[in-house]
Amino acid sequence: MKKTLGAFIFGFGIISLLIIAMNYTGHDDKGIILIGLNPILCEIIYIEPFRTWLLSGIVMRHYLDHPSATINIYLAHLLTFLFYGFIFGLIKYGMEKIINLRILSNILNRNYVWLRIV
Repeated sequence: MKKTLGAFIFGFGIISLLIIAMNYTGHDDKGIILIGLNPILCEIIYIEPFRTWLLSGIVMRHYLDHPSATINIYLAHLLTFLFYGFIFGLIKYGMEKIINLRILSNILNRNYVWLRIV
């Protein structure tokens, strides 16, 4: 379980850092990839306490003389992607568990039928 969860968390963390780097270097000026394609951030950016917290903090990048990305947005993006990695890791672990139980159940049923014949 730890290996599966770790792989997904690590992978989503790397993807998040690449998106942050792309936004920081100016390839995502309007934050479409940073915020628009992240369902959690896309929803909480319109809730006032979260919006205030996300837009406050150290300004990392300006777009048209307005702060467009702060350290808090980058931190929230990284945390949400780590959360997504955790959720997908749990889903994969659950699917592997179900598949292994079915295989084990089939093996036990075959052995039981074989024992009844003998």
